[in-house]
Amino acid sequence: MAFRFSDPGAPPVPRVGWPSTNLIFDQRLGRWRWAFQAALEVTRDRQGRDLTTAEAVATLEPELTAALGYIAAQVPDDNVFGVVYSTGGPLRVAGGDATKGATSLKNALATVDKALSPVTPDYLRGGLLGGAIGILYSALKDYAPNDLSASGSLVRSLHAARRPLEALAEWAHLYCRAVSAASVFQRVPHKDDPTHARVAQAYQPFLTTLLPDVIESHALVLDARRLYDPARLAGLPLLPSALDEVGGYIEVYHVNWLYMVSESRDSMAFFQLGVGTVGGMKRVLLRYFEWWKASGLQTYTPRMKRTLVKCVGVLEPLLVKDIPGANAAQIRVAACQALAEIPLQETIDALGRHRQHPDAAVRTAVDEAIRQIASRLGIR
Repeated sequence: MAFRFSDPGAPPVPRVGWPSTNLIFDQRLGRWRWAFQAALEVTRDRQGRDLTTAEAVATLEPELTAALGYIAAQVPDDNVFGVVYSTGGPLRVAGGDATKGATSLKNALATVDKALSPVTPDYLRGGLLGGAIGILYSALKDYAPNDLSASGSLVRSLHAARRPLEALAEWAHLYCRAVSAASVFQRVPHKDDPTHARVAQAYQPFLTTLLPDVIESHALVLDARRLYDPARLAGLPLLPSALDEVGGYIEVYHVNWLYMVSESRDSMAFFQLGVGTVGGMKRVLLRYFEWWKASGLQTYTPRMKRTLVKCVGVLEPLLVKDIPGANAAQIRVAACQALAEIPLQETIDALGRHRQHPDAAVRTAVDEAIRQIASRLGIR
């Protein structure tokens, strides 16, 4: 079955006042889209040089305003930003081969991770990222056209490949598709309505609390934050993300537990606070960052930042509290090692207060933790 708007000779017919020049057929995806990238390229050609980030954002702003107006003016989902489905019926969602799509996306993300690994030689990065971008475009065309998470990975990959205009254009499309879905859920709230059901069926796997975070994260990295309005996504029926679940687990079962265990010298003795208790915090933090990396985010979500700050708040006092038993020094060193897994400026500030610790082993652990965090933050 042909996808909607997949005929290059038949562009979508816009309403009066919406010139068709705003639309362009994208060969990579095999369907009509808003000409965000074309607008950026026209401005670049007119300038006769590469655009600065500010110039690119300024060029995209009126185009994005027009596109959002276009979404609002159409019948819900009757626009180039909505769900991609085949012409075989209102609920026949185009998804191609789900298994092939999942495999393609897994391969693309693995290639991106390899390209961005610090152990990968610089001369290989461009080729690896180019291959990942090609896989993502192919998957979005043939297997998973409604995969919003894959679209987010495409933005990240293009930015990493130093193709800023394409990254900005793809971000605008991702944002508009999310806004389009939110518009449907707001304007067609009844779940038994065919349009509501079609959009829910196509997009529900990707409508988690992570989606707005991904869109905002990319906007920050691309210096396009002024183009993003989170209120436009308010109608999305978002479910908790895996990252939220892990953060909640850390707060309940590690932060709160460690607060209780280390509340006083007596409670430390009663609960037998040891190196293993603190080491458990380090292990769960490593897992937390694995989930964060897998999400494709380039910045921390507000919830994640709050969780990490709470971890700092419960670990730092262990460097000065009166800990019973003979293993107090080992517990303090373990706390430093756990703090080293929290790359925040707040962690450096907290550790910096203990650089003159009376225990030489703790001083060494503090300095090493600060060095590791500074390295991950790019601070020299």
